[in-house]
Amino acid sequence: MQGWRISAITVLFIGLVATALTVMLSLVPLGEIPDEMSHIMRADGLRHGEIVGRRGTSVHKGMEVRSAGVLADPALGQAGYETDFGKRELSRETLAKSKAATWSAPVYIHAPNTAVYGPAFYVPAGLTIAVAKAMGGTPHDALIAARTVNALLYVAIGALGLALACRGRALLLIILGLPMSLSLAPTVNQDGLIIATCVLMAALFTRIDAGKGEKWAYGLFCFLMLIIFMAKPPYLPLAALLLIPAWQGWQQRRENPAAVRGQLRLSLWGFGLVVVPALAWIIYNMVWVSAPFTKEFYQSGPLSGVSETLYLTAPGWQARILLSEPWRLISIPYDTIVEYGRLWWMQLIGVLGPNAYLFSQSFYDNWGISMAAILLVALLPAGFVPRAPRLVVAERATYLLLLIGCAWLIIIAQYLSWTEVGAVLVDGVQGRYFIPLLPFLALLFPRQPASPTLGTLAQLAALILTLVGVFQSTELLIRSYYLH
Repeated sequence: MQGWRISAITVLFIGLVATALTVMLSLVPLGEIPDEMSHIMRADGLRHGEIVGRRGTSVHKGMEVRSAGVLADPALGQAGYETDFGKRELSRETLAKSKAATWSAPVYIHAPNTAVYGPAFYVPAGLTIAVAKAMGGTPHDALIAARTVNALLYVAIGALGLALACRGRALLLIILGLPMSLSLAPTVNQDGLIIATCVLMAALFTRIDAGKGEKWAYGLFCFLMLIIFMAKPPYLPLAALLLIPAWQGWQQRRENPAAVRGQLRLSLWGFGLVVVPALAWIIYNMVWVSAPFTKEFYQSGPLSGVSETLYLTAPGWQARILLSEPWRLISIPYDTIVEYGRLWWMQLIGVLGPNAYLFSQSFYDNWGISMAAILLVALLPAGFVPRAPRLVVAERATYLLLLIGCAWLIIIAQYLSWTEVGAVLVDGVQGRYFIPLLPFLALLFPRQPASPTLGTLAQLAALILTLVGVFQSTELLIRSYYLH
């Protein structure tokens, strides 16, 4: 396995991020990460055999409505909140109630946003909860342990990605060190592990794209892509990356004609073994598990063509609105980006707590400038570099289009599943949804690093940027939760 390298930079990353996540674990109260309680219930559902979520009913506005959820222990709901929800601050009474929770029998729990997710990223937390209970721990102990395990996995998976990457390490370091990434990592929310996994996937693909012929890298890439698709269906356009061995074989057809068939078979098997199960999972959940989201009473929007009072989302109705005038598939995402793009950028860098605590505007501006400067240094050539052939430019353009397609599907999916019927803008999109796509921008970097010295300097600068973010995050969390 050539190219495996635990560099000094990777060791520094492990030390810095492990320290940062220890700080986050101690400062961020349970329940103060977006949707963490729903993720906790999905993880605990595995302990009760809930590999797939289930459909049930719940009461909303005094009416019984169709629901998606899991079988889980309601005691975790009591243990999972350490703050006064109304005031968003720690209180002795709430903390004592959280620690006093005791195990009980599982019941059906409404969790519409997580019931449809694949189980892979909940296995560590689910196993930890089961072990903690078996060892006599309380539900509160189990949740702290689950957070700790996820934090350790984030460091391990991220370090493995850095060690395996053939290019783009500075970019991967920046992504792993984003305040938003570090906020999600030590929680039961699956997004932290997804970010680290996408870093590892991008690193593996830099090896595949370099034509190293490492079938283990392709096999691991396929497995990781499958569990990502089961968790995040809008990332399906990335399945085109599975065909890269066939493309490489075609390019070498004159030098090694026999290799073409082998590479084609590898690509087709990889594509089939990933896409078919992923689509089966998605379709099953759409038909048998998912349910409309409940809302406060609202009037249908102008694109609906009617004025009705509704209290649920309606994906089918939204789809008809989009398809009735197909140009809306472009205009609605475009208008939403224009309206909320800057907010998404801030959320991508970091909005802590329950999407409530922002850094100063200068922090976001300086972070963006610093990130751009670091990546520019990483890309600076050591000397004259010949112009890239048109084939290479076409490859890079294809990779970029795949990522744009994923981002577009994220926005469309939110319009269908979460946005109020007939709205002219998409609701519910958050900047953190795009973080797992960023590691694949490493595919746009040159295959051969232009200057190892500048690359190392860029990586050190990325670690310094992470350190600055850790200090700022610590100050923001203390001010938000503890200084009242």
